[in-house]
Amino acid sequence: MKRTSIPVIFLSVLILTCAIIPGIVAASTCESCHGTSNPDGGYTFGRPSVSLGGTGAVQPNSTINIDLVVQHPGRYEVKGLQATLDLSKAPGVTLETGETAKKTMGNMDSRPQSHGLSWRLDSGAVGGTATINANVSYTVHFTHNSGGSKDNAYYKQALTHIVEVQAMPFNISPSSLQAVVGSVHEFTLNITATQDIYNLEVATGLAVKNFTQVVPAKIGTLKKGQTRAVTITMTPDRTMEHGTIAVLCSMDPAGVQLTSVSIGVKVLAKATPHVGQGNEQGAINRLAARVLGFIGLILLILLMPTGGFIKGVGKALNKAFGSAKTRVDVHCAMSYMLLSIGLLHAALLMYGHYKGAVWNGVFLIAVSDYMNINLGTIAVVLMCVISLLGILQKRLVKAMGRKAWGWTHGIISYVALAVIIVHLLWIGTTSAPIRALLL
Repeated sequence: MKRTSIPVIFLSVLILTCAIIPGIVAASTCESCHGTSNPDGGYTFGRPSVSLGGTGAVQPNSTINIDLVVQHPGRYEVKGLQATLDLSKAPGVTLETGETAKKTMGNMDSRPQSHGLSWRLDSGAVGGTATINANVSYTVHFTHNSGGSKDNAYYKQALTHIVEVQAMPFNISPSSLQAVVGSVHEFTLNITATQDIYNLEVATGLAVKNFTQVVPAKIGTLKKGQTRAVTITMTPDRTMEHGTIAVLCSMDPAGVQLTSVSIGVKVLAKATPHVGQGNEQGAINRLAARVLGFIGLILLILLMPTGGFIKGVGKALNKAFGSAKTRVDVHCAMSYMLLSIGLLHAALLMYGHYKGAVWNGVFLIAVSDYMNINLGTIAVVLMCVISLLGILQKRLVKAMGRKAWGWTHGIISYVALAVIIVHLLWIGTTSAPIRALLL
């Protein structure tokens, strides 16, 4: 078999470069690595809870208050959050003097916290249903210890709030309610009559009926200027965007002239601080696997010349070790050591960082997302084959000839080296800069 030093030297330098230069590259969202299915490091990412609320019902030519609330669960940073109101589906509604549609929130560090933005709008004289939209964007930042992970992810979110603009015989405060799943909320609803009203009652919509109690539900007559307080208790068990509670009355004792106003109800998911603390043992296993991978990489670079594949190096090493036999013995010992490191490297990841992956047969994983792991598995299998070729060298040389054995041993070694390089570039945490250039 013709031997040349160029491929091995080039590949060895490439591997060493991948190992030494750190960097950052990964998928565009945090969920791609830290989703609910097999999250990296055992950490499940949870986005900040962003909600849009405020006035739910208002008289014409009055002020509408709009609030955007961000509940940050912590662990990562939230940077550059911007929110822009869109009033294109809110006829007659305009920004009050001095207000701007686009607002920016200050950066939030890794501690759990909650912040908000607010707008004041003029309801106008048109009346009807006003749909207030908000477009929100922000960056999630987390400084990873591994060079193969991306530190920033960009997110966009569209939110909606509905306001009923209509002439009402009463004023309501608050005119919208916001609750959180799994918590008990008690609100006091104040109804103030702007004229004499009759048959006043508060009724829950179908969507909120199962977890909402109203006391008193039936009020009756309310004279102009009088205020009546109603207690609303909620124990929501699911999220909800557009629930309603209706306030109904008539303007005459006979109940002929009826009117009603809907109070908007939103139920948000609970913002859990530090979502998924991560599996400590899995993180330790991953660190140990990375260290072993690096040691194996250095060993591989040192191993290739001892095999005698590089022209002229074999003779020099024979002289350095005292004989060709000693060089071959060293080569074999390093090969077995590399194989052991490869197996341990795989085991630590399989039963730690990638625990729970679905196996298909003995070696390969069925999920296409884990093809990078398959490459590592293939590399280990090839190293096992190479080791067997070395162990059975005498028998195989006798059966197939030294030249054929040399070709087989050499070709499989180069294939294994190529697979390891691809595996390293694809998934290796220390090869980010080269991966960034290639991808």
